[in-house]
Amino acid sequence: MEIPGFTDLTEIGRGGFGTVYRAPQPGFGRDVAIQVLDVTAARLDDRARRRFENETETTGRLSGHPHIVTLHHAGFTPEGRPYLVMAHLPGGSLGQRLAPGAALLAGGGRGHHRGVRCARDGARGRHRPPRDRRRPRPHRRSHH
Repeated sequence: MEIPGFTDLTEIGRGGFGTVYRAPQPGFGRDVAIQVLDVTAARLDDRARRRFENETETTGRLSGHPHIVTLHHAGFTPEGRPYLVMAHLPGGSLGQRLAPGAALLAGGGRGHHRGVRCARDGARGRHRPPRDRRRPRPHRRSHH
């Protein structure tokens, strides 16, 4: 696999959308994760290409959110396959982190779904504060 500006790619995961590689990022002294999607640009219609670009822009706006990986760069391989260059997070894939008994958040919390949804909606200008699902009941006085 050839990604412009990167060498020594090591495959670290494979899934339904593509393959993830770990590679050193020249000039930064860090490893990054590079997800290469299985589709080629030739097979991306205009709508799919815009969706890819919108998602990368949205993810870029969320850099620094504690539950979303930082996106450093996005582009296309010489063969036309879209790719994302992200912070490399050791500890396994998201699937491994979501496995029963696995702790995704510090302290074993698993409230990441709401955090990711709120962060994504906030970046798109659609954030609404979460609703308390319990309705307060009127105070009842006892009559003796």
